[in-house]
Amino acid sequence: MTKHHDMDYLHHVTGHFGLARLAGDGSHITAFASVGGIFTPVIIDARLELNCGTYTNPTLDPGSAPALTHILFLPARDLPELQRLVTMHIETHRPENVALIGTYQSPDAHLNLYGDERTVLQDHIIDLGYARHPADCAQLSDYNRLDCGPLFVAILRARSEASLQQWPVSEVRKERDLHMDMLLEGNRRADAHTIRYVFASCFVSTGDKVVDAACGMGYGVEIIRTLSDPENITGVDISDFSYRIGSALHLIHPNDRIVCSGAEQMPFIENESIDVVASFETIEHVIDCDTLLREFHRILRPGGKLVASVPNVWVDESGKDPNPDHHHIFYWQSFYNLIERTGFSVESAWSQNAGGALKEPFRLRQFGEVRVTAPPETSEWCVVCAIRK
Repeated sequence: MTKHHDMDYLHHVTGHFGLARLAGDGSHITAFASVGGIFTPVIIDARLELNCGTYTNPTLDPGSAPALTHILFLPARDLPELQRLVTMHIETHRPENVALIGTYQSPDAHLNLYGDERTVLQDHIIDLGYARHPADCAQLSDYNRLDCGPLFVAILRARSEASLQQWPVSEVRKERDLHMDMLLEGNRRADAHTIRYVFASCFVSTGDKVVDAACGMGYGVEIIRTLSDPENITGVDISDFSYRIGSALHLIHPNDRIVCSGAEQMPFIENESIDVVASFETIEHVIDCDTLLREFHRILRPGGKLVASVPNVWVDESGKDPNPDHHHIFYWQSFYNLIERTGFSVESAWSQNAGGALKEPFRLRQFGEVRVTAPPETSEWCVVCAIRK
């Protein structure tokens, strides 16, 4: 059995923001790490010291390595074998958090976690009773590296038995075409949705009051709460199904709530009382988008921030949006015009691509700031931060 020696990227993981977010008393992460095609679950302790080394003995006594709960050598050379071994490990030990760590730095790697393999494995672990951790993709730079390496880290956490009984994944996915809990999905489209909430959290200051308008199943409420320190977050969604799931799974702070309501009228929120409104993939679903934006203007304080996104010219060969739930086709300038005429000023603009869908199916994942006056025509989404005048 050959020792693997390329450990540099694993030591780099110790400084990874997402893992650092999990640090705490008694916190441990089971990490399924790939080096040159060899997968090894290791334990990273709360001090983020990587206790891996070049173990080749599958029966090594865990007590011989401080901070290691257990070690299992996984010489997996294909995805089905890796799934089987991961299943056995999880069912035996049921770790609180699981980290998938992948690389294709080594030329002899037989498997990496960047493409379909990573999606299949992550979904497999979700089916075993886990969910993506809210800090899973906690830096925009991590999102931009997902398709080009050299390092990939995904973090999942065990769901409670009560959560699994009340809302199994099969039940949550009943309205999958319209609403989905993106912390229970392992694919690149889920990455695109979750990273926007990471982006929104960057604009939340300590003590801010936040609204997530059209919050869906509420996963964004939890992401913002995990990555920032607002006074409270109010999620708003018109779907009773989504409201019930979000209220059960994603309210992790007593000050946060989810309200079942349309976002065009939110009488339960006072005038000029909110610091940040996040609203992603919402505006194109609303018939009267001016009314929606003016409601955002009403609830935001002067100088408050609107962080929002719309699809950028999502049309098929006929020139129409194939999504029957979309009432508008936006491009950068029409999005700017809507924002400006409803009492906002665009402060910054960001382009996002995910690939794997109707528009730009083969594009790499990308999220980056663009010039407001010269945005790219080909991006999948227009994302802006606008200031309430």
